[in-house]
Amino acid sequence: MKHLLIFFIAICLHLYGCASVNEAIETDPDIRKLSEEIKRSPYDPRPHLQLALLYSNKYKTKHSISYLDQAIHETREALLLAPDFPPAHGLLSTFLIEKAYATLDEDLIDESKNEYEKAIKLNPDFARAKDIYPPHIRTAQLYLIKSVKDKIFIDRAIQELKVSVRLNPNVSLSHFLLGGIYEDLDNNELALFEFNEAARLDPDNPEVYAHIGSLHKTGVHSGDGCLDESATEKGIAAYREAAKLDPHEALYHRELGWFYRHKGLYDMEVFEAREALRLENSHKSHKALGDAFLWKGEFEQAVEEYLEAIRLQPRDIDIIRTLAFTYFLLNKYDNAVREFTRFLNKADLPDTYALLWKYLSLKEIGKDIEAGKLLDDYTGRFKGKKWESLLINYHQGAISESDLISGTRHKCDKAEAYFYIGYNALHTDNQQKAREFFQKTLDTHVYCYYEYAAARAKLAQLDAMK
Repeated sequence: MKHLLIFFIAICLHLYGCASVNEAIETDPDIRKLSEEIKRSPYDPRPHLQLALLYSNKYKTKHSISYLDQAIHETREALLLAPDFPPAHGLLSTFLIEKAYATLDEDLIDESKNEYEKAIKLNPDFARAKDIYPPHIRTAQLYLIKSVKDKIFIDRAIQELKVSVRLNPNVSLSHFLLGGIYEDLDNNELALFEFNEAARLDPDNPEVYAHIGSLHKTGVHSGDGCLDESATEKGIAAYREAAKLDPHEALYHRELGWFYRHKGLYDMEVFEAREALRLENSHKSHKALGDAFLWKGEFEQAVEEYLEAIRLQPRDIDIIRTLAFTYFLLNKYDNAVREFTRFLNKADLPDTYALLWKYLSLKEIGKDIEAGKLLDDYTGRFKGKKWESLLINYHQGAISESDLISGTRHKCDKAEAYFYIGYNALHTDNQQKAREFFQKTLDTHVYCYYEYAAARAKLAQLDAMK
């Protein structure tokens, strides 16, 4: 909005030779000075517009509607004196839609739009300027607020933003807001299109690239193709750009680390996670560094980071889940059972994989009966995916290894199947077969899966036993 007002002032100076006004001045003496000037020059619209801008500045700092009303009044006075002055119509449109947004008063919307249309009719350049926002943008934002109680306003917001794009396709904010709406509606294709348009128009906005990266993150694991390598590359590119533009935002470094893990670049994940923690000492940053250490194979350091993350935010149960898995890799099976139990008791939805890892942990400490009962009870109420059902059936001895492998859909399923077959072979004292299937797990290059990390850890343990 600040850029918009500056643009109007520039047009005023260019077309009418207005005296320079310091936009930052917001003191009462300046208002009194302009009021005196109006008395001396009652037919000059310029002091009214300058006074309107001062009142607008006061509104932006004091957030009192009375200042906005004064700005509207002075702009109307200017238009009475100069009805064909485009910047005055533009300013009045801006002030009216700002009041509509601040008070949730829809009655002001049409008047604001009419003033904007008068401005672009008098000066078509208004419709092509990047820093002049059509009132439809603020109207859309108003509707988004109202959509919290009534979802019908979401469609209205979309329509307003589409009109805004039609009136002025050069305003990045219209595309940014449309992208956000489509992202919330899980229409990722349209969201990506709009955010890419926003980035084209405003290439220095890191938030735009962060949204693009977030959408590509969603795409990494979507569909039946297991992992989308193209989405991974695009996500890295987006978050690199975001971090370059705003290197002090910890989120961008955490997300970069997540993408690097999916390419097996664990050292780079550690680097980004350390940078995130340096910038923000939060449970999310400690969790990210714990994850980085986990996949790099530095399990004790991972545990330290997870424990600190839990201390900072004990309600984040995903940290508990990953801590439990790390204990499993450290062969601390009692701890693993405890943490998996804590996670499963807190989780809102069933988690087949957490249950399987608890099952394996119970068997490691000799509690085979309890482990079997765990799977039996889960099978009776299981409503998950077919692949998860096959994994449970395999551990119950209901299907063979070949049945499990034939049920895989892609390399991610294969990574899981190979690991569990290898793990079963390890516990039947067939180390050669265990090595073979652990290596098959690694050969899938599914770098981000727990089974991949576990296969690598078990191979290292076998090598240490030589």
